[in-house]
Amino acid sequence: MKNFYSALSLLTSKSNGILRTGNALILCFLVMASQNLAAQCASAPGAGNITGNVPFGNPINWANPNRVEISDDDYAWAKMDPGDTTKYLMVRDFGFLIPAAASIVGIQSVVEKSAQLGAMATDGSVRLMKAGVITGQDKATGVTWSKLDQVSIYGGPADLWGQTWTPADIMDPGFGMVISASSYGGPNAQRVRIDYIGIIIYYYGGTGCLLSVALDAFDAEVGADGRVIAQWQTRSETNNDFFTLEKSRDGKSFDLVEMVPGAGNSFNVNTYTSVDENPIPGVSFYRLMQTDYDGNTSYSKVISVSTSASDSPEILIYPNPASSSLNISYSGASSNSYFALYDVKGKMVKEIRPQAQDSYLNLDVNALPRGIYLLKYSTSGGSKSQRVILQ
Repeated sequence: MKNFYSALSLLTSKSNGILRTGNALILCFLVMASQNLAAQCASAPGAGNITGNVPFGNPINWANPNRVEISDDDYAWAKMDPGDTTKYLMVRDFGFLIPAAASIVGIQSVVEKSAQLGAMATDGSVRLMKAGVITGQDKATGVTWSKLDQVSIYGGPADLWGQTWTPADIMDPGFGMVISASSYGGPNAQRVRIDYIGIIIYYYGGTGCLLSVALDAFDAEVGADGRVIAQWQTRSETNNDFFTLEKSRDGKSFDLVEMVPGAGNSFNVNTYTSVDENPIPGVSFYRLMQTDYDGNTSYSKVISVSTSASDSPEILIYPNPASSSLNISYSGASSNSYFALYDVKGKMVKEIRPQAQDSYLNLDVNALPRGIYLLKYSTSGGSKSQRVILQ
């Protein structure tokens, strides 16, 4: 449960009442367009009032699905054999209270989970529900589950999961999410566990959202030594405890760089600097999180920075799900690069060694059984894995 609160504090600063079933905590976030400020609110994180199982994959139910309502080390769980995929664990009826005139701009899910054998489990599918119907993009990733409780974040402040949403959709008892787990390693059975599922709703048009900091500027540049130097300036601050500089590879999932003390209460111009000693190679993204003394948070706009190119491999697979073939676009190939495709039992079913000068290949998968696979791309600069579905 400690990992859950560490991760969740970056989203909510652990405000009071955060895990009360059916209650929506109103937070305030800061969004900038040039130097214009606007309040973006969030109801977060709601905890569902209705839980259960929904058919998906193998007929493997989650036991005690209601235990995902609170992060308390009391788990919903499912026992899986190698190659199994659970039913959907469903959570809905979050009890959000959102102004009728609000515009929904983002949905983010917080899931605290673990697996008995760790790397032998991964997401099967992660989707939202609208009016009781499963809909939108599948946010499942190829990242394996951990043996210890670990928090996964799906979606974000500007991610609508490929759907449009109204306040009525969010407040409907049929709004929620579903998640399943897959076991692709062996030879032993294992339990997968989920301790908590919460949802954060981001929207414009809320009432009572106050801006604690008037941010006049926020920018970042690469120094001569390769470090990224971020600077920002405020013209006033009210109860401002500290800033947190965060960075990201994709502009959605952010990691902490440095925490910088704020000025508390000030009507003077204040200038701040933070240095990222280990920037992400290539294009990366930065933002500021501002935290009040009472724990409320706000965010700046997201800015991008370009450093030198990286040797770390990149990979794009399409279509996914696929039926007869996979198109694979990749970078960073070298003389010892290779692709390996593993089935759900961890057995390698295909291996391809591309030419160093190539950056694209077509992989014939028509003869393989339908199901979930893991494609691993390894080069001298590292490796990347991605889940592949054949249907």
